[in-house]
Amino acid sequence: MPTSFFPDFSLILIGYLVCRFTPLNRPVWTQVEQLVYFFLFFSAAVSVDSEKPAGHRCGQSSGGRRLGGIALAYSVPHWPGFKGIGAASLALGLMATGAGMQLGALNHAKLLGVALLTIKHLLMALLALGLTQLFGLNPVQTTILLMFSALPTKSSCYVLAARMGYDGAYVAALVTLSTLLGMLSLPLALGVLRSRPAA
Repeated sequence: MPTSFFPDFSLILIGYLVCRFTPLNRPVWTQVEQLVYFFLFFSAAVSVDSEKPAGHRCGQSSGGRRLGGIALAYSVPHWPGFKGIGAASLALGLMATGAGMQLGALNHAKLLGVALLTIKHLLMALLALGLTQLFGLNPVQTTILLMFSALPTKSSCYVLAARMGYDGAYVAALVTLSTLLGMLSLPLALGVLRSRPAA
């Protein structure tokens, strides 16, 4: 279990090394980021719909378009070539994160980085554990909630930050550290679960 995120971290490391020590340097990865950006948001764009006032005579049409958009979005994974595109987007996103990472980027705002990682990998897990007690979730539901609370930050956060003009190098460093911490936080969360007496 501690190594479950090792493939993700390996892709980040590969992207970092390839960008700095091969001819596939920064300009190449800028194009990769654009490619990943548009693929990541393709399915979301399919389901975009404009809001209509309640009771408007176009309400039925709007509802039909909304349902159609949802159906189209769910159908995207079944389009020819898209199982492969999703996997490629994930891998390329992780490699692009490594390519965009600068080791000293977290020095720009150390306290913010520590706070964000603490929230993501400690406080969210504790909150999830408290919610399982509050709502009396069964073991399967508890396991799912704790697993999701301990997952690392997605590489899409870096792609978004880089494409929208924010501090991509800082976000890349956060994603990398979050991936490393995920190797600890997920087993820890599940260990807490296993230590609880069965209901």
